[in-house]
Amino acid sequence: RADDALWLFPTVYKYIAETGDTEFLDEVIPFADAEADSVYGHLKRAVSFSLGHLGPHGMPAGLYADWNDCLRLGEKGESSFVAMQFYYALVILKRFSEYREDADYTKYLEGKIAETGALIQKLCWDNERFIRGYTEAGERIGAAADPEASLWLNPQSWAVISGLADSGQADTALTNVYENLNTQYGALLMDP
Repeated sequence: RADDALWLFPTVYKYIAETGDTEFLDEVIPFADAEADSVYGHLKRAVSFSLGHLGPHGMPAGLYADWNDCLRLGEKGESSFVAMQFYYALVILKRFSEYREDADYTKYLEGKIAETGALIQKLCWDNERFIRGYTEAGERIGAAADPEASLWLNPQSWAVISGLADSGQADTALTNVYENLNTQYGALLMDP
């Protein structure tokens, strides 16, 4: 699944932010195949995995599914949610690379952050919302003009969480969520 490894980034970041345990980045942890690397190495490899599995537009491919396993974009389909997770992963990893004084990698990440952010903005911002993604066949999901499922919660929230959305987009997207997805029982995942 395209999102699995990307959950490591906010988790490791929050752990270090709460504990101050920056040495955790150097802790060696095995992979499932018995090979091992530092936590920092695991994070770098997760970024490489996403970059090695891009869809036709250049965003991370959905592979078998993203967080919403019921939404079938196809193996080469592209999830805006995963793209925003990936953007956030790059931002977090850049902070870690700066801390480790990994100058060449920091410069590389700066370029990837700019490139990825511009691509998501170009492909996914649509008339006061971020779309949900693209199917393998190239169909846009969650466009403002769609008669069904035109507003999805995940792209709006992750645009803000990741820092991708500028302040105007963040206010607009979250106002849309509040006005169209909010219920007394919590937010709907999409509407209508």
